[in-house]
Amino acid sequence: GLGEINLPAMQPGSSIMPGKVNPVIAELMNLVSFRVIGNDVSVMLAARNGQLQLNAYEQQATLDKARIEARTLEQQAQIAAKSRRQEHLLTLRQNAQYGDLVQCILEPIEVRYYKKWKDTKPIAFDLVRGETQSLRFQDRKERYSTTGWVQFHESGQVISLCRNHSDSYGLSNCADLLGTTKEFHRGIRKTVQIDKFLKGKIRCDLKPVLY
Repeated sequence: GLGEINLPAMQPGSSIMPGKVNPVIAELMNLVSFRVIGNDVSVMLAARNGQLQLNAYEQQATLDKARIEARTLEQQAQIAAKSRRQEHLLTLRQNAQYGDLVQCILEPIEVRYYKKWKDTKPIAFDLVRGETQSLRFQDRKERYSTTGWVQFHESGQVISLCRNHSDSYGLSNCADLLGTTKEFHRGIRKTVQIDKFLKGKIRCDLKPVLY
């Protein structure tokens, strides 16, 4: 029937259809299945030709196993590091002093979809020092959407609004909002522009801390 399986939207947006939600979980299952099928075919061909017992094949199997185990350990370490980072940021929020939290709003703002600039819904967010968040941009008619990133640097004096982010290379293609603690206390408003992605105004000030 329809609607029996409902997978979460893990990767909204597409290079050719910004409003699309990519079925990345199902695609990943395809990838894993292809790998298993490929290994099965390799074993079948080697066994059919009487070569499975040769030392070269045994060494290759050992190398493949070591490579998979190393990749698994690396992924587990990345997950553990991300979890520790999230716990650290939560602790920072809970124990934040005045100046550790900033609140911002992007308005007015335009985002480029299909080589055309579209008026986009305002976005409000707050950040603690060292935190990076994803932002979902959506046009006012709710026909297009895409993702960006924002970071409040550890120094407490820089907010970076970025188009791209990856675990390997960090943030890229960014526009920065600079200010001292005193300036953020008064509130800073600036025009920002990221080439072929975003343009508009951002206002940020320090978020009050409740004790």
